[in-house]
Amino acid sequence: MQASRHTLLHLIRLHLTTHKPCLQCLALTIGRNVRGKDYGTLLVDLEHHRVLDLLPDRTAETSTIWLQKHTEVRVVSRDRASAYAEAITKALPHAVQVADRWHLLKNATEMLDRLLQQRGRAVREASKAMRDEWSAQVTDLPAPTTRYEERKAEHRDRRLARYEEVIALRRQGAGIRAISRHLHLSRNTVKKYVRAEAFPERRP
Repeated sequence: MQASRHTLLHLIRLHLTTHKPCLQCLALTIGRNVRGKDYGTLLVDLEHHRVLDLLPDRTAETSTIWLQKHTEVRVVSRDRASAYAEAITKALPHAVQVADRWHLLKNATEMLDRLLQQRGRAVREASKAMRDEWSAQVTDLPAPTTRYEERKAEHRDRRLARYEEVIALRRQGAGIRAISRHLHLSRNTVKKYVRAEAFPERRP
């Protein structure tokens, strides 16, 4: 924004002092102080989506003092900080405490990551099953609709034809070197085709 930090801070402070809605739903979350060096507590009116205040720290004592001046609050959304739980319980014992959406998603992500790490073998087996299923269905793909897809399909058909030629010669007893010379293919390509259990599709 093309404005000095002093102007922005002045507008924020003006907003904080003039806006006093009927506060019912409050959010306590982590915030930065004016200089951005220390963590503080950001208080937000969840119904009107407005910042109410920025406390200088995250202690239970500071939060309790602020909350005691707003006993009309009925619902408080907070993170996992025990200091916030203590402050809300002391200042607003009647208020309902809920976990904020960001931390719920963070917790779920951490648990899912931990579960997948513990089930590494099952994940690899599932991945292989999906690849096998895709390989079995690839021949039933719909007809190409663009020139790029047509060229891609033509290139695959040529690779498939070479693969079938390699397999046919191999079944006739031809060696890797002989197949390579006859079809003008590199030995590595011939080896890859011979060792493959099926036509090796290129990964998308």
